[in-house]
Amino acid sequence: MPAPRLHLRPIALVPDQPITSAELLIYGDIGESWNGRSVEAADIVRQLSELPPSVQTIVVRINSYGGSVADGLAIYNALLQHPAAVEVRIDGIAASIASLIAMAGDQVLMPPAALLMIHAPWGTSVGNAGDMRDFAEQLDQFARAMAEAYARKAGIDVAEMLALLNTMQDHWFTAPEAVDLGFADRLLLGEPEPDTEPAESAFAPAALSRAPARIAAALRRFPLSNQQEPDMPTPASTKTPREAAAAIRDAINSDPVAAAHHRATLAQASLDLAGDDPAVRKLVSGLLTENVSPTEFSARVMAHMGSKCEPIGNYFSRTDVVGGAFGDDFAAGAADALLLRAGVRVTNPHPAARDFRNTSVVEIARASVSRSGRTQRGIGGESPESTIRAAMTTGDFPLILENALNKAIRLGMEAQAISHRTWCRLSEARDFKPQSRVLLGSAPALQEVPEMAEYTHGALAEDRASLTVGKYGRIIALSYEALVNDDLGAFLAIGPGMGLAAMRAEADTLYGLLTTTALAGVTMQDGAALFDGSHNNTATAATGTGKPLTAAALSTARAKLRRQTSVGGSLLNLAPKFLLVPPDRESEAEILVASSTVSTSQAGAEAAPGWLSGLTVVCEPRLTNADTLYVIADNRLIDTGEVAVLPGSPELITEDSFDVDARRWKLRHSFGCAILDHRGIVKLTITT
Repeated sequence: MPAPRLHLRPIALVPDQPITSAELLIYGDIGESWNGRSVEAADIVRQLSELPPSVQTIVVRINSYGGSVADGLAIYNALLQHPAAVEVRIDGIAASIASLIAMAGDQVLMPPAALLMIHAPWGTSVGNAGDMRDFAEQLDQFARAMAEAYARKAGIDVAEMLALLNTMQDHWFTAPEAVDLGFADRLLLGEPEPDTEPAESAFAPAALSRAPARIAAALRRFPLSNQQEPDMPTPASTKTPREAAAAIRDAINSDPVAAAHHRATLAQASLDLAGDDPAVRKLVSGLLTENVSPTEFSARVMAHMGSKCEPIGNYFSRTDVVGGAFGDDFAAGAADALLLRAGVRVTNPHPAARDFRNTSVVEIARASVSRSGRTQRGIGGESPESTIRAAMTTGDFPLILENALNKAIRLGMEAQAISHRTWCRLSEARDFKPQSRVLLGSAPALQEVPEMAEYTHGALAEDRASLTVGKYGRIIALSYEALVNDDLGAFLAIGPGMGLAAMRAEADTLYGLLTTTALAGVTMQDGAALFDGSHNNTATAATGTGKPLTAAALSTARAKLRRQTSVGGSLLNLAPKFLLVPPDRESEAEILVASSTVSTSQAGAEAAPGWLSGLTVVCEPRLTNADTLYVIADNRLIDTGEVAVLPGSPELITEDSFDVDARRWKLRHSFGCAILDHRGIVKLTITT
């Protein structure tokens, strides 16, 4: 395990004096994160405990979109209980649970361009109706704890803060708005105008006028005044969180306006969850007509939905309040999580991947079955084996496996040092038929036209080259036993290898055209080899003992490239763009090219010509002759090499095996390579 990341930095304000200050940096996700830029509670609490007693001030700097509620609460309480004064500075954004951590500050400072976002906790759970009710209660308890923290900082009633969270919306505040509402104390640049309003609730009508329009509208739907109902809990309440939550529900049920809004919210959520179920629509309509309390409304709807659900067992009982994966996010998040667990580096993992960081393959399969609205009862029970088999017939689980393997293949393709695609043109092939490429020659030379004379006709000279697409591929299989055993690492690790194999197949084909027939190259459309003497695209340079690569040798090849003539006989005057070298010459070539940008005044020293600085050194290990190099023109000026790929290639095709318990994937890569025109490349041979 790597050492915990240090987020706390003790600071000695006066040299050789006791440390009196410390800086805590909270940048990135709160809690465990795939990308490594995370702030975990265990690290923070440990580092706080290691601070010397002389520390009097802790400056907490925040720029985070939030993350794990549990970690955020732990960090908040650790800062609150520390004897040092806590000064919070929101450098950019303090959103979600990061905004709650900010509430631990004795002073919360925000630059004018900073933002604060508050919302209720959310997450995802898988299970039957009872599991969902338990999870909803957990979320309510988290919301209660968070409301206590926000209310303490803003100096408002807990029930009032809880009502804001229960709007189930994201509430964004600018720095001045956060100061006005009490969530921040002052701006870092410039002090706000003195507030002459009476010291009352931050959500009183006077403060509403300064809040964003959408926040003010939400708060007006909950017109809770400083006059509390007898049962409304206060910050000093001694009730347990469950008792306090029950008291909050009772208070909302007794308030006609709040109850009506809550019923409407529950009705919309129920209809969204039920989709087109006419029975649920009828039930919701009847409950709204009866004007039942929100508590009864929720209980009767959940009881109806629960009666139609099948339990999915106890294999997937973990709940994690860090986010949620719905719709396409479920498949994308699960696929990235599997890749990360297999050790495949994912550049930008899906945010929902963190929801699956502790989830096994069988649990993901069980969730896929549940999401499809099906039950395993009667088809073999709920064993891991039957779960995997059932999941393979859903829409989600096969897609998750295919997405993971497909992304692994693409990542492998991107990781490969693709030298041939650097200097060749990449195009899209239409089909497997021979592809014809027209190589235009020069336009006819212009002729002088005397006064009143007729213009004469001229023809464009042209030539044609051909390219044929071939098909390459392999099949790999994943057994059901590997899925049940949660052994995906080796399988997914094949993905990058298959991506590398696709690029290697292209490179093998393309460089085979250059080096075939004792380095003479492929036979061109005129019947001569690529580097035949008639093409005037070979050069030899004697550079002395050791055969060093010199600017003079490259100049010889450049001259050959410059003198190439078009089909019509006109000079093309092509400039070198790429220097293709074997590994034996890579460092030597890089040094020579780099030296062209540095002037020298040493006596007798020869300065490298400036044109070398425009060369791109391309190294290719398939070039085995250390004394043979290639100078190539820009592929935008002339068609030299081309790689044509069928749309969607490489593609992954999957099927279930009938004779064995396995799922098979076929990788098919359809491409063609060709050297279209000899005029854009010069072969340079170094001799003594």
